[in-house]
Amino acid sequence: MVAVIKNGYSIRRSFLYNENKLSMPIPGENGGQSRPAAELLMAANYPMELSVMAQHHRLNMLLRQAALDPELKKNSVHITLNFAAGERLDTATLCNIATQYMEAIGFGSQPYLVYQHHDAGHPHLHLVTTKVNERGTGIRMHNIQKNQSYAACRALEERYNLVRATDHQREVFRLKPVSAARVQYGQKATKQAIGSTLEYLLSRYKFGSLTELNALLGRYNIHADAGAEGSKMRQKKGLVYRVLDSEGKAVGMPVKASLLHFRPTLGKLETLFSSGKLSRGKHAEALRATIDATLKTKGTTTPEAFRQKLKSKGVELVEHRNAQGRLYGLIYIDHSSKCVFKGSDLGKLYSAEATAMRLAEAAAKTNSLKITAAPPQPEHPATGHSQAISQAAASPDSLWDILSHAEQQPETLPFQLRSTRRKKKKKSSQKL
Repeated sequence: MVAVIKNGYSIRRSFLYNENKLSMPIPGENGGQSRPAAELLMAANYPMELSVMAQHHRLNMLLRQAALDPELKKNSVHITLNFAAGERLDTATLCNIATQYMEAIGFGSQPYLVYQHHDAGHPHLHLVTTKVNERGTGIRMHNIQKNQSYAACRALEERYNLVRATDHQREVFRLKPVSAARVQYGQKATKQAIGSTLEYLLSRYKFGSLTELNALLGRYNIHADAGAEGSKMRQKKGLVYRVLDSEGKAVGMPVKASLLHFRPTLGKLETLFSSGKLSRGKHAEALRATIDATLKTKGTTTPEAFRQKLKSKGVELVEHRNAQGRLYGLIYIDHSSKCVFKGSDLGKLYSAEATAMRLAEAAAKTNSLKITAAPPQPEHPATGHSQAISQAAASPDSLWDILSHAEQQPETLPFQLRSTRRKKKKKSSQKL
């Protein structure tokens, strides 16, 4: 079990995030009937029964208590309790765990709401409350995650025989809400689906331009459209969000950025672009090292092999091609550091052209090694020699013929190279 505590400025925002999911349909298990993305399990320390409370009753209780300390700006507390995938916990057990956890961290007497979400790969709860207590003072939260929360999770794991977080990688428990899933047109209200996806991605990933953001949004079937060059929408800095089909084409009606509850307009995005360029810089070197190591890995000789090996390391590669299919840009989405980079921003070696050349060089080197280390050929059945040798010998102009045959020498040497020999004079015989 892993708990994540967030202390924020807006109770209303945390409240509406969970309340909106109560009416958001998601596909049922095993293709069954659709069901809400979340359900409200309990309202603790409220003066009314949950069954007779309306939405405004639930919100106003939290707002009234937070107003007891008007000078405290960060008065919202949003907690998630995450359990291992495959754990099946009934409603009564989940409510008991939530109650005992809140008591252990010092929020037992606070009004709080408990929601169970069904839109992730593992069971988890969301708890919404306020930091202001009934006396009008703020509850101390310094190191609460490290101290009280950690101890409470370990005790609850023991008490309810839960899977221990220390036995598994934290990735198993990491919250992956519906906003991190691909938006499918017609399955959910378009505005809600786009809004939840954007809110999740914009708050976590760092990028430096609309092109980089769209590379990320495209993974979730969304496109941010600022209008064509010279259009009225572009001139007025308007922005709409569109849902994409499986072929990357826009479907349905676009949603204006100003109509979403957190207003992700172009002006706000430009602020994110500026901060993203600064904050992502410290992760560039690690990404370059990952790309270099992948390109040097055996078998990385094609764009598809390069893409798949990067993906296994948590990096997605997005290609940009023109109408003729020519590659002109690469964008890397590093999910480990949650940073998005254009290849050219990482350096000349990581642009589309340079990467294509590096892949081509790796392919040429691999082919060269294959030729050098050719496997032995089977022997010719008649001669006992290898077939390669037999074929080479049969061709007088082959390389094998040139290298294996003795050089032909002329029968007589040229005149200039002949050695001169003097004739020996015959001695005349003398009579004795």
